[in-house]
Amino acid sequence: MKHFLKNYFIFFILPLLYLAFAAVYRYKYTFFYTSQPDPVYAYLMNGTNLASGHLEIGHFDHPGTPVQCLAAIIIFIKHFISGSGPLYQDVLLHPENYLLVCSIIMILITGFTIYFTGRFVYKNTGNVSTAILFQLTPMLTKDMLKNIMYLMPEAIIIPLGTFFMAYLYVHFVVNQSDEDKPSEYRTLIICGLITGFLIATKINTTLIIIVPLFLIKGVRQRLTYLLVTLVAFIVLVIPVMPKYYFFYKWVRRIVTHDSLYGSGKEQFIDAHLYSANLKELFTTDVVFTTVYAIITIAFIITIIKFMLKKKPDGAFTRALIGVWVFTTLLIFTVAKHYKFYYVFPAGTSLALGLIAASGILFNSLQKTKNIIAYCFLGGMLLLQANSYIKDANNVNHDHQTLAATRKFIETRKNIPVIIASTYQSAYIELALNFGIVYTGNQIPFYMQFEKTIHPTSYLYDVDFKKLLFWGKEMITPEVLSKYDSLLAYTKDRDSNAEREIMQEITTYNGLKLGDYKLIYRDTNTGENIYVIYTHRGLASKLLENKTSIYCDLEKLTDDKSSFIASDGKHLLAKAFAVTQKEHHSGLNAVLLNDKNQYGADLIFNVKPGDFIDATVWRKSPDGGGIVLSAEKPEMLYRGGEFVINTAENGWEQIECKCKVPDDYKEPTVHFYLFYPGKEDVYFDDINITIYSMALNSTNIFCNLEKLTNDKSQFISDDGNYTFLKADQVITTEHHSGKNSIHLSQATPYGLDLFFNVKPGDSVSASVWRKSSSKTPSIVLSAAKDQNYFYTGGNTVINIDTTGWEQIQLTIKIPQDYKESALHFYVFLCGIKDAYIDDVSISVYPAK
Repeated sequence: MKHFLKNYFIFFILPLLYLAFAAVYRYKYTFFYTSQPDPVYAYLMNGTNLASGHLEIGHFDHPGTPVQCLAAIIIFIKHFISGSGPLYQDVLLHPENYLLVCSIIMILITGFTIYFTGRFVYKNTGNVSTAILFQLTPMLTKDMLKNIMYLMPEAIIIPLGTFFMAYLYVHFVVNQSDEDKPSEYRTLIICGLITGFLIATKINTTLIIIVPLFLIKGVRQRLTYLLVTLVAFIVLVIPVMPKYYFFYKWVRRIVTHDSLYGSGKEQFIDAHLYSANLKELFTTDVVFTTVYAIITIAFIITIIKFMLKKKPDGAFTRALIGVWVFTTLLIFTVAKHYKFYYVFPAGTSLALGLIAASGILFNSLQKTKNIIAYCFLGGMLLLQANSYIKDANNVNHDHQTLAATRKFIETRKNIPVIIASTYQSAYIELALNFGIVYTGNQIPFYMQFEKTIHPTSYLYDVDFKKLLFWGKEMITPEVLSKYDSLLAYTKDRDSNAEREIMQEITTYNGLKLGDYKLIYRDTNTGENIYVIYTHRGLASKLLENKTSIYCDLEKLTDDKSSFIASDGKHLLAKAFAVTQKEHHSGLNAVLLNDKNQYGADLIFNVKPGDFIDATVWRKSPDGGGIVLSAEKPEMLYRGGEFVINTAENGWEQIECKCKVPDDYKEPTVHFYLFYPGKEDVYFDDINITIYSMALNSTNIFCNLEKLTNDKSQFISDDGNYTFLKADQVITTEHHSGKNSIHLSQATPYGLDLFFNVKPGDSVSASVWRKSSSKTPSIVLSAAKDQNYFYTGGNTVINIDTTGWEQIQLTIKIPQDYKESALHFYVFLCGIKDAYIDDVSISVYPAK
């Protein structure tokens, strides 16, 4: 034992144990994009910015600059040793490889720091149990060890916070028994540097300042510590200084709103949510709660001693009060916007708090307090180890189910896909997109490269209901017009939300542009994959009906007040902003600056449901973009400056897209250019395309709920059509509402409808059916002579969990069709009974 202590071998045990735990988790999680893309991929991409030589930080929420700088160093070295091609391209092509190296480094940093902490405490105190207690810090709070393997702030806060508390113990509790002895300035500087580093790593560690302030003696010494902390913080966040205003707004929003990340209502707290968060916080981890309870009891006893004018041990008392105040304030602060890992900074102080509490609670039990401490710590260690073993088994189960999804995807990796999830999925594209959107001015640069890597991957923003192609906003017809079929991936959505997403993807302005069918489901991970069979022709027709307005700014009205568009009809006002100093084409451009922030105003006609795509070429050092607005902005207001193209001499083409709301009350939309900065910005070559996004289609829907007075026919939802044979109605089965029809051998036909068509029209008909034989079909035939034209079909396009499935038949009316009407009905060709509900028929006119 003496040999182990003399050579510090004993202090290798816990670091090696932590490394083993982290290695097991790392192995079982396999991929970062399926386990922790937020914020790992954001730090990876900002590290790529710095490693590429760009002093550009787009992710400043934490602010997290120490993590980004560390990531940059690791990325640069790895690329230097084993990378190929430009650094950013190698990272985007092999992000998991770079994250694996970062993970290994973070794990090793933790192992080394924990070893050094134990050795440092033992060397300065001679007490092995105290040294091991500090080394146990990562085990005193649930999930700490799982977070040391990720490229995120917690991987730095946990080891550095552990050493910081040990450093405070050695220098302010052990070595400063003399109450009148002032703190050494060297010690104060080191404390300030560590504190500034921790705060720059994550802003929620700011309250850790409280612990040193209680331990440091003297006003001048405390001010020195605070000054060093401030300077260290400012120096470390230099890369995000240009974003300070946005960081301030983000923090302010967190303070003034009651939900996560500054969302929710504009109020300080939601009392119900706050109390629920506190309850969850204290019931999540029994070890953390138990240790906090012990520290609290010791704190109360200390207060009682003060009230009774009994002077407790000064160093232990100051340490205890500092830890308790820090931990308590942090707990009640993060309960407003709660996730358990927000209390990790407090978790790093628990060992110091336990030592101080032990000194107060067991001061008169010198012979037995070590035994009590060992028994307590042994019990806590067993509880936490058991928790980690259970988590490891759960990780293994999740890994297997995710692996099944990835295997399914791998066989279909060349099929276009729409990924409809938040930020975590079996597709790496979602994680890459998440990381790239946090890279500031480098976003267009990275997005453009991603288009070459994943040219058929589209992301559906489930929160804002937007379809994106690597940052570029798109609409359903643009995507569905390109492919005969594609996949759609959803995750963690209930059946209603999932159905709504699929309807939004396959429908536009009430027109059905595709049918979908579930082909894969994993109930353990909440993943679903659909195949979408597109109506390419219909999608293309929607895009063909458009109006374009182009202006190269070269032609002006006689009074020089407006630019004249190429069609000679539309005028763009505020031509006084014209300049010939810079131009993308021709001779003229629009100049905007702090004295003239608006230009090239145009008002054009629109209809509800129209889609607007506006582009302009821009030369700017710091932004400026397009605005599309209604006269009443609350009806419509959209600004945009997404870069879609680049040219020589700093020119880039930016784009803004928006859909005119279906309930839009105004006849026009206002287009203009806007620049809120102080530099000179140039715009040229404006192009605005208005897509009508409507066809002269006939849509017939009938949910079988409304009947004629004589109960012989069903009436369509719009009241314009009637379906025969309502005598087959039944109420014991239904897909929606209360009614369906019953088909049997005695009555195998139903829901007859005759409607007008023309040669070249496209007809799509669907119904929901429930039948064990799967034989009911849709028939579309000539109205007068079935031998002349007849087609039937029952392609399944959707299913639900109650045994109902949706079938569809789509046809094109022949060019030589001689009748004016078409006959629709459903037909049972087997011997098993069936039920039919919810009819939908759409007739799309020929071009």
